[in-house]
Amino acid sequence: MPAPKSQLEKDIAKYLNLINTGKLLVVDPSSSSRGSQPGYALFEAGVLKDMGVLEIPPSMALNRKLHRLVTSLRADFPQVDILVLELISPFFGRKGKDGAFQMGGFNKPNVSLQRACGATMGGVEAEVCLEVAPVTWHKYMPEGYTKNDAGDALLMGLTVYRIADRLSGVDPEPRSALLYAALAKYRSGRG
Repeated sequence: MPAPKSQLEKDIAKYLNLINTGKLLVVDPSSSSRGSQPGYALFEAGVLKDMGVLEIPPSMALNRKLHRLVTSLRADFPQVDILVLELISPFFGRKGKDGAFQMGGFNKPNVSLQRACGATMGGVEAEVCLEVAPVTWHKYMPEGYTKNDAGDALLMGLTVYRIADRLSGVDPEPRSALLYAALAKYRSGRG
């Protein structure tokens, strides 16, 4: 097995057997803003079983949205081995005048996303929770990809399985090809 480098790779290496044999739920968090709903992708033994969004009315107050999120997750996904979430930073960075990266400060719009992540963690009964940074899963976005909630969840799952396959010494391309095909089918409205 190649040596894991990042924290995500170390976590995947630690739970490799469970990732490959168990039920894995990926949630793209959202507090149901006007243009976004919580997306999900459900895998069993590494095979995509379902993907979609949890419909939550954007007009609800944040506390009601989070309650609806938890209620939906508990009803729809009562038994999950691993929960995968997007790692949402409470801080943001930007390029300075000199072009160098600088920490920007507190990111107020992400506060509701942070709360949605916490509600999701508390709403899903899972032994393990893995967090995937956007910079990590964005590497696997297909050319011309238009971000969408369910698709983002699928791509986070694809990222976990690509890393798991690599750590297992398995060619990640066959599984990735199946997941990219599912993504294309979903995006075309045929899913």
